[in-house]
Amino acid sequence: MATGYLRMQARTAHEALPLQGVVVTVWDDEGGAVYELMTDENGETETVPLETLDKSYSQDAYFPGAPFVSYQVSAWAEGFTGVTVTEIPIYDGQTAVLPLILTPRTAEGRSPFPETITIGMPAVALPGEDRQRGTMEAPYVLRQVAIPNPITVHLGSPASSAANVQVSFPDYVKNVASSEIYPTWPDAALRANIYAIITFALNRVYTEWYRSRGYSFDITNSTAYDQYFVYGRPVYESISRIVDEIFNVYARRSGQNAPYFTSFCNGTTVTCRGLSQWGTVTLAEQGRTPLEILRAYYPKDLELVETNVITGSLTSYPGTPLRE
Repeated sequence: MATGYLRMQARTAHEALPLQGVVVTVWDDEGGAVYELMTDENGETETVPLETLDKSYSQDAYFPGAPFVSYQVSAWAEGFTGVTVTEIPIYDGQTAVLPLILTPRTAEGRSPFPETITIGMPAVALPGEDRQRGTMEAPYVLRQVAIPNPITVHLGSPASSAANVQVSFPDYVKNVASSEIYPTWPDAALRANIYAIITFALNRVYTEWYRSRGYSFDITNSTAYDQYFVYGRPVYESISRIVDEIFNVYARRSGQNAPYFTSFCNGTTVTCRGLSQWGTVTLAEQGRTPLEILRAYYPKDLELVETNVITGSLTSYPGTPLRE
């Protein structure tokens, strides 16, 4: 058996305040308690080792099972609603950082947020479906490409009554990358996928794909329309490190300003005209750079550019003059 690692971070007040003294229990997939931990003054537990499968399984597109071992975490603190996170994937050599968002108990003793969160398999391993409908054509576009901070994510299909959540843009990208692909992939494959994730989200914002249609969010977590985002999931340090470095870099065609519509699919159960997630692993193993990998699936004049515009207010001309 191989070894992966897990660390918890307990927060409250919209994730702003660390919670000390939270009791955290880690359970194995047979219901046995593996660790009982307590958060420190920074709201963090120690990093604990956990048995898992060798990383070679998560680099094989046709491995028939789950290429990791799953664990469950429950957290409790007096005066707060407890939270349980199930089916947490632990990968060989990877450290998973799990956010635990605890909310103060209301007068009725209930929390407005889910008390049980299920993580499960990443999207790259899920059964096939049509992905990411829509193009970069939209009735509105912003004057410049900007990082939305925070970005508003709808936790369901566009017309559903699901909740909206706001997260920082880097945290959104980390969550999506951890939800879409395996963190054990070669660095160039991880970077190519993360560039595609960043660019896809910025295309939705730049074209006001949902805002222009009257929705109160920037993007959904439905893979039929957008990218997989799992509220309350752990992110992996290999992904987190890359995102911190490149979250404001996106792909566009030479001579154009708009972020390219970087659609993608897993390339095994689903094929598409965009990027093949599993195909990026093969190309990375051949020594291709992240940009070379992107150009293998998108136009050859694709380039990577940086934007330093970060704003929380993104609105185009509404179509009528403003009046007093």
